[in-house]
Amino acid sequence: MVGDNLTRLPASGIVELDQTIQCFLNEEIPEEVQWFTIDKDGAENEIETSDGVTNVKAEDSAATYRCKVDENTYADFVVRQQPKTQDTTVTDESEKEASESPASGSGKPITPFRVKEFSKSVSVVEGEDLRVECKVTLVTNSTIDIKTDLVFKWYKYKIAEDNTGYVGTLGNCSEENQETQNWEEIIVIRKQGDEPHINLLESEGISNKQIKIEDASRLEDRRALKCVVYMSGNPSNCSESAFFVRIRDKYAALWPFIGIVSEVFVICLVIFICERRRAATAKDDLDDDDEDMSAYKPGGTGPKRK
Repeated sequence: MVGDNLTRLPASGIVELDQTIQCFLNEEIPEEVQWFTIDKDGAENEIETSDGVTNVKAEDSAATYRCKVDENTYADFVVRQQPKTQDTTVTDESEKEASESPASGSGKPITPFRVKEFSKSVSVVEGEDLRVECKVTLVTNSTIDIKTDLVFKWYKYKIAEDNTGYVGTLGNCSEENQETQNWEEIIVIRKQGDEPHINLLESEGISNKQIKIEDASRLEDRRALKCVVYMSGNPSNCSESAFFVRIRDKYAALWPFIGIVSEVFVICLVIFICERRRAATAKDDLDDDDEDMSAYKPGGTGPKRK
């Protein structure tokens, strides 16, 4: 990376095939930026961006990608090479028996890692931020390097409010299968001066390990989300887990309090009115008694005699 105040996403410059890449100048999208692929001879071949200026998708595994603001300000991206397929040739009878044993399955590769299962649902107060991390555990004696050998992706269920219809684990993590089951990959595209509502964050040096929802909305975010982790270059060797996002009303705890206060106020008002009426009635009775007593006092008119 050459030039001051220029940053790239991902920051490491190492990207997966078909991953979206971006450049920022002073933490903002440059007004003018060119994208190139660099061949083995170092020649630049200009390409068109997917939305005009902000980003491109790394579609060529053999190419190096470059975003250039000017001749002295540019950043390069290298596509991670797919790991070589392991030799599965059976060399002797013992290996043949092992390959045909139930433990080795029916030809499907054994996944040497697992995505830690999420809770069935995750709650967040409306208007607040939600951050969830996708955690991976390795099987015993696994030689997988989580930082370099695994790819993290996030998906959202297309149908909002549906907390029962989604299938959290498909078994086959291919893009076609996800699309068939109404799962849509979350791709973050940053716009100048605009914070993305859903953002994928780096954690422990791993890209897209965390998902963050900014200012959770009951109308938009009450849906299922899923983390899919697969071997680089081999999406069929994967593990996944899903959860449903529940949005709580920010005033939910206030309504019972308001109800109790309202009940107390009504009761006090009724008691006050009843006491006022009782006091008024007692006063009228006392005035009547005073008038009757005054009729028998000296100087009083008293009852007339016939």
